[in-house]
Amino acid sequence: MRRRRRRRGHDRLSRMLISIVVIVLLVGLTIQSQQMKEKNEAYAQQIAALDAQIESENQRSEEIDAMQEYMTTDEFVESVARDRLGLVYEGDTIFKPAE
Repeated sequence: MRRRRRRRGHDRLSRMLISIVVIVLLVGLTIQSQQMKEKNEAYAQQIAALDAQIESENQRSEEIDAMQEYMTTDEFVESVARDRLGLVYEGDTIFKPAE
């Protein structure tokens, strides 16, 4: 009988210890899960910001390509020659502002 009583007490203690370990593990997993959710939200925000930056850079790249294409046209060459170099076509009249 004494063995059974000791055994019953030992079984209760074992069950309690196992229950405590399981509860501690569940609490730890819950905390880790929350931390992972917070990291996931931060990464999602970072991804959105990077996507916006990529879109902006793509738009800028298109503008640069369009400008580069324009710079190869005769219209651009003529514009630079007239504005910066002061060249004119034969027969053009030049008006200079009075000083």
